Amino acid sequence: MDKKDFWKNWVNEFYESNEGKKLKKDLLQLSKKGIKTVPSNKDAFRAFRSDISKTKVVIVGQDPYPSGGHANGLAFASNQSKTPLSLKILFDIIKYAYPDAEFKSNDLQCWADQGVLLLNTAFTVIEHKPGSLTELWSEFTNQVIQKIYETNPSMVWITFGKPAYNIVKSNVLFDSNVFHCYHPAYISRAQIKPENLQQNVFSQANMRLRELKLETINWSTK
Repeated sequence: MDKKDFWKNWVNEFYESNEGKKLKKDLLQLSKKGIKTVPSNKDAFRAFRSDISKTKVVIVGQDPYPSGGHANGLAFASNQSKTPLSLKILFDIIKYAYPDAEFKSNDLQCWADQGVLLLNTAFTVIEHKPGSLTELWSEFTNQVIQKIYETNPSMVWITFGKPAYNIVKSNVLFDSNVFHCYHPAYISRAQIKPENLQQNVFSQANMRLRELKLETINWSTK
């Protein structure tokens, strides 16, 4: 299988399965009822426009942004010039570990270009309704995580929030490759400062990449 078409081929295969046919049917029903979901259909699988053989870090969040026109198919990323709160929290965590980091874009494509796969546990959400499609996408997402691990057991993982951590931990055997943090929304509510987090997942992920003899990620954005 061509690595560049890996995800396209895998998604097509999934949709031929019983689980995939059900997911496709349920999504179509939402559309027929005029229920708007975000991100758009063309961007829902944007994270998969990548070469699996070059992926070395997977970031797993929860929902796409349900409002504000932010959701663009990459977890935590936004097409808007105003930085959404969750992404601002991530930038603050990065800045604490890397004081010289600069954030000139909210799109995060520059992370993807370095081999970071930005996933949510749900690939779409009903507009203005957080968590509305998490269950709908659960089997798809579970199989995505399984496929990544099968392809590269040494993959480095960063999870934000308990749902993300649970789905990764149910499929990934190596604790040393999984770095977990509270979800940014909780960090904001609890007013937790970056220096008070149990670990800095961005610097820890880079440390693990060095141990694996892989190039580290430049977490600045441009």
